[in-house]
Amino acid sequence: MLKKNINLIGSSLYSIFLALELSKSKKYNIAIYEKSKNFLHSFSSIKIGKKNCNPGFHAFESIRSDKLLKSLKNNFNINLKEKKKK
Repeated sequence: MLKKNINLIGSSLYSIFLALELSKSKKYNIAIYEKSKNFLHSFSSIKIGKKNCNPGFHAFESIRSDKLLKSLKNNFNINLKEKKKK
């Protein structure tokens, strides 16, 4: 069977999880392209005044991300904390 090529642009968290999910089917050759030197650049901190801050991805909406959250827990043994939005 001929595999389809999938190119993902940018090494965001979603690109990485999408690549992991697609790679389970064995039907695709997946490549992730990132122009910066930092993989998962959104987790790099920036300096504001004298403080370092992380402007990147911080939360998942449980309703939209149910499958992703289960995958994180099962595949990477990550414990997540749920916080109710007020």
